[in-house]
Parts: sequence; structure tokens; C-alpha cells
Amino acid sequence: MTGRPSRLRRARRVIAGGLVGGAVVLLDRKRRQRELPTSRGSDPLAAFTDAPCYRESVPPGGLKSG
Repeated sequence: MTGRPSRLRRARRVIAGGLVGGAVVLLDRKRRQRELPTSRGSDPLAAFTDAPCYRESVPPGGLKSG
């Protein structure tokens, strides 16, 4: 009979830990979704437009390598 209370106590701890851990994961996911920036700008290559190797347009045949 002494084994049962310790098993029950251990099971309660595991269940409580799972519930607390799950709640933390859900709250962290919500927090991360709120912190995402709404927009990063309209042009993803804006930082490279001043580079000497940047081309405004691609030739009709596309880019050729080699």
C-alpha cells in the first residue's frame, strides 16, 4: 500500500508538468505572433539597389550562367 500514494503523486506531477508546459508553449506562440513586424518594406532587394552589380531589368532570354 505504500507504493500507491507515491505512484499517484508521481502521476499527478507528470500531468501537472505537462499542463504547465503546454500552457507555456501556447503563450509563447501567441507572443511571437504578436511581435512579428507587420511589413518589412515593399522591395526585398532595396538594400542592394545601390550596388554596382545590381541590374534593374533581366534580359528577355533570362540570365545565362557560364
